[in-house]
Amino acid sequence: MRRRLQPRPAARSLLRPAPPPAARRPGPPLRQRPRPQPTHGRGRAGIERLRLARRRVRRRSPADCLPQPLRRHAGSPRRDGAVPTLRLVAQRRGALRRDGPAAAAPLAAALVRLFRFQQRPGNGPFSVGAALTAGGAGCSSPGRPARFPFSPTPLPPVTDLAPVLEFLRQLKQNNNKPWMDAHRADYQRARKRYTTLITELLQRAQQFEPALLALSPADVMYRINKNDRFHQSDEPYKNHMGAGLKRDGRQSPWAGYFVALEAGGETYVGAGRWQPEPQQLARIRQEIHYNADAFHALRQSPELLREFPGGLDQSQALRTAPKGYDRNDPDIEWLRLKSFFVWRSFSDQEVLRPDFPDRVLAAWQAAQPLVGFLNEAMLGD
Repeated sequence: MRRRLQPRPAARSLLRPAPPPAARRPGPPLRQRPRPQPTHGRGRAGIERLRLARRRVRRRSPADCLPQPLRRHAGSPRRDGAVPTLRLVAQRRGALRRDGPAAAAPLAAALVRLFRFQQRPGNGPFSVGAALTAGGAGCSSPGRPARFPFSPTPLPPVTDLAPVLEFLRQLKQNNNKPWMDAHRADYQRARKRYTTLITELLQRAQQFEPALLALSPADVMYRINKNDRFHQSDEPYKNHMGAGLKRDGRQSPWAGYFVALEAGGETYVGAGRWQPEPQQLARIRQEIHYNADAFHALRQSPELLREFPGGLDQSQALRTAPKGYDRNDPDIEWLRLKSFFVWRSFSDQEVLRPDFPDRVLAAWQAAQPLVGFLNEAMLGD
C-alpha cells in the first residue's frame, strides 16, 4: 500500500508569528489615504513655526474696503441694523464735512436700500462693511481699498457735447479706417467727453437703481467698432456712441437703461429688454399672462407715457399667437411682442442743452418700474 504524502507546513518567522488570515484588514485605497501635511520642519517646533506664520498674516476685513471717514465705524454694533444710524454714518462721520451733501446723500440712500433688501426673508445679516463691499468695493489686496462705487467728489456737470456730435457727424461721412487713424486724437477727445457724461449718469442712476452700484463707466460703455459677426455694411465703425446700464454690465441679459449719441437728431434714450433670449421671452410672456393687470398698469402709467409718449415699441412682433397661447386672448397684442422696450429720440439742439443729463435721468426713473417687472419675470422661480 502506497503511503500518502502530507503537505509541508509553511515556514514561520522566528521573531513574530504570522497572524491568522481573519485578523488581517486591508488598508484603504491609495486615493483615500490622507496626504502628509507640510510642517515647516520636524516635530513640534515645525508645527509651532507654522502656527506663528499663519498668525502673522493680516486677514482682510470689510472695513478695508470703505473710505477713510467710514472705516472705523464699519463694525460698530451701535450703527449696524438701523436705518437712521446708517444716515448718521454717511453724513455726520466725515462724508458730509469733507465733500458736502452732494456726496453724502447718495451714500446714505444706497446704505438704506441695501439694508432694507437684506432684511427680506432669505437674506443674510446686514453690516455696513459687508453692504458696501457687496455694493462694489471689492478689496483687491489686504490693507488697500479698491474701487468704491460712490465717488467722494462729485464730477462737474456736462455742459458741452458739441465736440462729440461734430466728431460723429464727420465719422458718418468718412466711415473708414484710414480716416479714423488720421483723426485718432479727435476720437479720443470725443470719447473722453462722452465718458464724462456716462460717469455722471451712472452715479446719479445708482441713487434709484441698486443693481447698478457695482458698475463703472467701463462696464457700461460700448465699443465704437462694429461686431464682425453682424456686419450689414462695409463700414467698420458705428455712427454713434452708446452705453447700456444693466445689472452685471452692458453684455448681460437683463433689462436696463440705454443712451446713444448720434448726430443728425438720431440720439435716443431707452429702457427695457430688446429681443430677449427664447427662454427669457417665454418667462416674460408667462408673467404678462398671469399678471396682466400689473403689466397694463406699468405700461400705461402717466410717468412712463410722459417721458416715452410712444409707449412700448411694437415694431418687433409675431404675426400670429405664440405657441401655447390662444389667438383670441385679450392680451394677445402684447404677448406677440418680441421686444419690451421704450425709447425716445432727441434732436441735436436738445442734446446740447445743459439739462440734457437731467432729462435722461428723468426718463430712466420713469421706466424703472417696467425694468423691474421685466427682470423679475426673467429671473423666474
